[in-house]
Amino acid sequence: MGRNYGTILVLLIHVFAVQSQYVTVKGCVRENELTIRCENYIPSNVPAGVTKVILEHFSNDTIITSSLFVESGWNNVTNFVVNNPLSQQTNYSRNRITFGYRCLSELEELESLSINVVLGGFVNGSFRGLNQVKFLDISGISNMDETILRLVLAPDSLLDIKTLIMRNVDSAHSKLTLNDYFWQMVYNRSISYIDISSPSITANMSSFCRYCDKLETLIVEGNKVIDSHTCKRRPCAKLKVVEISKLSLSDETSCLNIPPFILHRYVVPISKFKPFANVEKLSMDDICLQSSYKVVITDRDGLRFDYSFAVKELSLRRNNLVYLDVWIICEKPMLQSLILSENNMEYMSPDLLSCVYTLEILDLSNNLLGLMSVRNETLFRRLLKPLYNLIKINLAQNKLSHLPIDFFQNNTRLEVIDLNNNALTQIEFVFQPPQSFIHITISGNNIETLDPTSLQHLNDMLRNNNGKVDFDVNPLSCRKCGDLKYVSWIVEHTSRMENSANLTCTNENKKENAIDGKILTQVQSICNRPRTIAMWCSVGVGVLVVVLSFIFVVRKTIDSRRRKQNTSFVIKQIKEAKEGFEYAMFVSFSSKNQCMVDEQIIQPLEQELRHQIDVDRDLICIGDKHFRLGRPIVLETLRCLQMSHVALCVVTNDFCHSEYSMNEVRQACQLNKRIILMIEEDTNTDLMSDDLRKLFEMNTRIVWTYRNEQLVLKTTWNHICTCILDI
Repeated sequence: MGRNYGTILVLLIHVFAVQSQYVTVKGCVRENELTIRCENYIPSNVPAGVTKVILEHFSNDTIITSSLFVESGWNNVTNFVVNNPLSQQTNYSRNRITFGYRCLSELEELESLSINVVLGGFVNGSFRGLNQVKFLDISGISNMDETILRLVLAPDSLLDIKTLIMRNVDSAHSKLTLNDYFWQMVYNRSISYIDISSPSITANMSSFCRYCDKLETLIVEGNKVIDSHTCKRRPCAKLKVVEISKLSLSDETSCLNIPPFILHRYVVPISKFKPFANVEKLSMDDICLQSSYKVVITDRDGLRFDYSFAVKELSLRRNNLVYLDVWIICEKPMLQSLILSENNMEYMSPDLLSCVYTLEILDLSNNLLGLMSVRNETLFRRLLKPLYNLIKINLAQNKLSHLPIDFFQNNTRLEVIDLNNNALTQIEFVFQPPQSFIHITISGNNIETLDPTSLQHLNDMLRNNNGKVDFDVNPLSCRKCGDLKYVSWIVEHTSRMENSANLTCTNENKKENAIDGKILTQVQSICNRPRTIAMWCSVGVGVLVVVLSFIFVVRKTIDSRRRKQNTSFVIKQIKEAKEGFEYAMFVSFSSKNQCMVDEQIIQPLEQELRHQIDVDRDLICIGDKHFRLGRPIVLETLRCLQMSHVALCVVTNDFCHSEYSMNEVRQACQLNKRIILMIEEDTNTDLMSDDLRKLFEMNTRIVWTYRNEQLVLKTTWNHICTCILDI
């Protein structure tokens, strides 16, 4: 336990020691090895190794003089920031900072100076002696005007600055127009980078054009521009980057309420912007901010330009270029990158860029080209056909529900395709990329599963290259067997998936699962489920069949045994002439059939019965032979029936006509005797009594016919006797 407390104590001492390395006196904090930040305090000296000092949040009006920076360390500072902006959220931010004569001259190595304060004032020579400063940022200075700017950029001060930033100067207290005095000071210092983005700054473009030859980068955002129509001199020699956005053009037509442009062989007058002819990167974003304004241009004869520009990168974001049914006529195109994003674009002619075969990057994101794909599918199919040098295409957030199969057919150099946040459900397009292919982004679409065609297209896309696919944020499904192929494909191609760790799918329980080997096993089990069910059903049916077969065999065995027992019992009863078994049967027939019955039935039947029962006596009771003389026929019939095991009725038409025969049938029924009908085949059933017809319809019978004075049975006497003894 003591050792643990000792370890904790050492760790705490180490933490405090490390923190103490970055803390200086009186509110200055050392943020890292090179930087200290001081709040409402100016240190007398600067720690060794520190090259950047930030002074901020002064609670009183402060005058900065050179005497504040004479101690050690200040002569090593290369980056100095004074930050005390105008803000209504704090009381001290309204305090003013005044810069005295040669106030920073002791900072001999200073290269970067940033001042963002409520200005108390400058004096002539405030920045004298700062010959090493290359970077000057005076953004956010309040009360900025021409007098102050002249003091900052005095002829004997800051002579070597190359970057000047004046963003967001205090618009409530400053109204600054940049005329000849400013642009000439820029020219004299050979400033190459300037950012004057501020609504409170008005830029005189005529003055700019006269002194722009040493400028390389110009950034103007939200400014008011005047005298732009007089800017017709030669191109600015070194100007390569221009960013113009949110401008207020005082001498140009307002972009409000302009009807659609319907042009005919129009020549675009860009020569009046000749100073920008050498610009390679031009951004003209947010030129017209009114959401109600829509640019609709139609010129099917082609647009021409009255001057040639060297622009390689052009950005026209957020300019409401809704409908562009035009095409450009150009001879020596140089454009390599074009950004037309966030324009609410519904239509762009496939011929618009037909001559710009040099284009390598095209950004059409955040538009409405999904409407074009539905309304003008044939033209949409050709949208990228002329751009065979295209390397990167961005079609994100266009509400695209599909892409034609040959949409990328001519773009054989494409390395990057961005289709995220559309409404695609399958990969319907064919794309055979180069070996340098990097990735295709299809995230944020409506893909639930990938059909075989989509998988084939993806296989073609990933063949012979190291490119990757991004499927993230799609409603992928893994809840049915049909998902097995695509889930298996993704698992097999995990190394080719961007953000593979984030890929999920929805299972049967509507829960999100990572797409990996585990979910693949689950989907496989879904596919095996019908087979498993069928197998168990087969097993169940098989078991049922076996059980039923066993029951059937047992039942048959029991029935056979019962029949044998019953037959043995009947034979024994008949042998012993037990009561009711004195005769095996009573035979009833019509006297008109006497001869036939005696010869063709009684004799063979008696012989077979004696053989099966193994007894030598009369086994068949016949009325004429066994009735007692002088007794009533009815009573004798009853007596003989009672003494017989069964009754056999030889049914013919004569039998049906005989009242005696019908009476014998009726008596046998009353005694519940088993009655066997031995019926001639052509007997007319209409002649039968009700009792006889009922027996005929319900019970099995012996059918015979009489041919050539010979009785012909459809069974055998052996079978007949066996059945009689089994009853």
